[in-house]
Amino acid sequence: MRIGEASTASGVPERMIRHYEKLGLIPAPTRRASGYRVYGDDDVRRLSFIARARRLGFEMPEIAGFMQTWGSNGHGAAAANWRARIAEKAADLDVLAGGLEG
Repeated sequence: MRIGEASTASGVPERMIRHYEKLGLIPAPTRRASGYRVYGDDDVRRLSFIARARRLGFEMPEIAGFMQTWGSNGHGAAAANWRARIAEKAADLDVLAGGLEG
């Protein structure tokens, strides 16, 4: 799919897709002979993950760390560390939500 389709599928604006590519958060896509970028389903999953992490308040260096473990199928010390960080963030959000109840 082209960048516009990847943008629609992931909810990430085209300019941010290019930015994430420059930062190395997503791999450089293959290009057609015409020069158009070609994105696949895995790219859309990565973009959706990045967008969700941003909405949850994770900083770009944290997200870069998440993306380094992408494809490890949740195995290894690095993936376990990131799962713990995500669980910590979820617990903090629960406390924050509880504070709104009075």
